[in-house]
Amino acid sequence: MSRPRLSQALGIGILFGVVEATTPLLGWLLGSAASRFVASIDHWVAFVLLAGLGIHMVWKSFQPLEPECGDQADVPYDTGDSWARMAVPCRRGVCCRPACCRCC
Repeated sequence: MSRPRLSQALGIGILFGVVEATTPLLGWLLGSAASRFVASIDHWVAFVLLAGLGIHMVWKSFQPLEPECGDQADVPYDTGDSWARMAVPCRRGVCCRPACCRCC
């Protein structure tokens, strides 16, 4: 693949800029048009969404924790390892924290 010319790069940049500038305007126009239809029930929609989120949070708080591969939940904070080693995710076959990984 050849390198794009300056005119092509500018054209693509301008196209992306125009798209990024018009999408918020389009969203605002669509939201303004839809607000007429939703205004009478918008408080109920917000209530149902927030109640559902709250119920889900309470339900998940009673579920047991299942650490994922690379999760440091079972690793004590003072392991003596360097911070760089603790930041590196586990790779299959090379496990930096065997106590917590199920992928190795």
